[in-house]
Amino acid sequence: MCQQSDWEVMLNGDPRDLRQLSEAGISTDYFRIWGGIDHWHDCLNDHFSFNSLYFENEQDSEIVWQVSYELVSLFNGASDFFWQDYRKLSIHGINFREKPVEFSEKIAVSGLLQRPAISPRKRNEELINALKASPRLGLLVLATEHHDVYMILKYLDLDRSWANYYKLMETVDSHAALKKLQLTDVPADRKAFTNTANNFSLAGFDSRHGFKQIVKANKTPAMKLEEAHAYITGLCKRYLQAAYPEYFG
Repeated sequence: MCQQSDWEVMLNGDPRDLRQLSEAGISTDYFRIWGGIDHWHDCLNDHFSFNSLYFENEQDSEIVWQVSYELVSLFNGASDFFWQDYRKLSIHGINFREKPVEFSEKIAVSGLLQRPAISPRKRNEELINALKASPRLGLLVLATEHHDVYMILKYLDLDRSWANYYKLMETVDSHAALKKLQLTDVPADRKAFTNTANNFSLAGFDSRHGFKQIVKANKTPAMKLEEAHAYITGLCKRYLQAAYPEYFG
């Protein structure tokens, strides 16, 4: 029978961040990171890997590749949530029982990973461990089952742009309305954000509207893209605190 430990997904990324996660003392089997030690030479190195509960009883390397891409995407989105200059993780190879498997390109597929084949009790234990290890891992676990968290992380994993940030704002607003949540906001900040995102003269070809915006009088100060990241992630944080107070309250 194949176990998750039979698989090794080798990572590229910030070795300091990966070392901190691997040495946290507590983690989650949804995304278990290890490595950073050369046992042969008894010294540290920068080689880190992960495996996952989703690999349990799985022998199809194509599925493992695609699930790995998705887990890394969710983790990168969760990391961008906190650091806009975060160095994203990428995969440089996968081993099965210490032997490399054939490379597979990422395919265009969208959907929740959903809960792996574990009990509700085990899932809750994994979520608690994830939150204790890092809020990023907690977000990753929630994003496998909750569409709103999934959408937040997937948008944050996309290229940083006014268009993607604006779509994320609309997504958060829609989910807040569905859940009947009243999110606190600073009207002046939202106006500056939407004004810049909608204005071709300020956001260029990334703006949501066209040339006509140039001719309109515009007295609202423009935002920088870095400020937009801070605004939109702040909105997401307030949404998560309101929607999941038991985890982020």
